[in-house]
Amino acid sequence: MRKFILGIFLLSVISFVAGCKKKAPTPKPTAIKIAVVGPFTGPLSADAYSILEGVKLAVDEVNAKGGINNMKVEIVTGDDMANPARAVKVADSLASDRNVLAIIGHYNSSCTIAASYVYNRHGVVAISPASTSPRITEAGKYIFRVCPSDAQQGKELGRFATKTLGKRRIAIIYDNDDYGKGLKYCFSMEAKRAGADIVAEIPYGEDIADRVRRLVGLKPDLIFVACVMSSAAKVCRALHELPLEATILGGDGMISDEFRRRAGVACEGVIHTVFFHPDLPGAREFVRKYESKYGHAPGGWAALAYDATNAVLKAMKEVGINREAIRNYLASLGTTRPPLHGVSGDIAFDAFGDIVREILFAQVRNGNPEIIKVK
Repeated sequence: MRKFILGIFLLSVISFVAGCKKKAPTPKPTAIKIAVVGPFTGPLSADAYSILEGVKLAVDEVNAKGGINNMKVEIVTGDDMANPARAVKVADSLASDRNVLAIIGHYNSSCTIAASYVYNRHGVVAISPASTSPRITEAGKYIFRVCPSDAQQGKELGRFATKTLGKRRIAIIYDNDDYGKGLKYCFSMEAKRAGADIVAEIPYGEDIADRVRRLVGLKPDLIFVACVMSSAAKVCRALHELPLEATILGGDGMISDEFRRRAGVACEGVIHTVFFHPDLPGAREFVRKYESKYGHAPGGWAALAYDATNAVLKAMKEVGINREAIRNYLASLGTTRPPLHGVSGDIAFDAFGDIVREILFAQVRNGNPEIIKVK
């Protein structure tokens, strides 16, 4: 009995001593890593690699000047395959590495939304150059984006279709996912508010050529395409084969050079939003450096990724190599700190991590997008 009591006493002492120990501090990063996450395999891989090229250019520039705190910045990549479930696994693997100080990604809104819980739980910034779903506005304090939300983009597209172009009979073709549905909804609400009639809503499918044939009898004067790059190109090719006089209007799925390459002559005359253009103030030097490094012109996603990366690197220089400090620095841009001047425009965020920015429009002429001056 005495041995039993002695054992209980010793166990209590050990527990007390253990409880008195201070909680081990979070280990500081021993390296500087920035992760780039996107669909590096699959039909959207061209856009993912464009994003990676933009990140690499920004990182190479800072490393050429000595890095951050005499440490070189490394890039690690994660392939989410445009799959939300895989995005969560990739996010957890990257966020668990304390040397990863920020994530540039994801590309797909569904992946950003799925992975946002992981990034918020680990306290690491994820700044997307391409995810536009309105749901990301409420994705948490560590989630930012340098592309406008579909809530803003859809509203501006609806106004442009009805007020600037004067269209009244509108058909919508959309991806049946978070991105397509969100953009379709925001666009149609604004178009209807302006008095337009939505004559058809057609979800994208592999049989899209058959699905769009019914538009011939409906005679729309505008067709709005709420699709990502790969499906937007197929939609335009299918519409090109039909005897339609309608204007084709689209969102950011039509931004990239890859869209124009895949659509071919079918993209001629198409109007879409743009988040970057070589004619924007401050863009020419970026274009020169990008072409010198990669041998081809930068697309919109590369420019946005370059700006997102530079915002993170600037935060590290200003406030240190610390995840929380980086997050707070980004959140202060446009409020307690002035906006950063990027190649795609000023970088400033609202209280939800959404970028505050004007949306521009371009029309494809002779294979290249030209900015439309809207009064």
